[in-house]
Amino acid sequence: MSQQATESVLGRLICDDEFRRAFYQDPTAALARFGLSVTDIELDSLRLVSRATVEGFACSVDDRIRRADEGTRG
Repeated sequence: MSQQATESVLGRLICDDEFRRAFYQDPTAALARFGLSVTDIELDSLRLVSRATVEGFACSVDDRIRRADEGTRG
């Protein structure tokens, strides 16, 4: 689609715990469920992003700007 679509998915991976879990379980289903659309090339690239890296970065983002699960809020 566009750089903007990819950035939207990356932002959601970082800021939305529920989406991140769903994405790493089944990326295609997660994108559809959350109303996001990327090209096959973009999806292939996003699948290569390490879950551990995303999880680590997400934990460093202030809870006031992310959708953290209740159990993960500091």
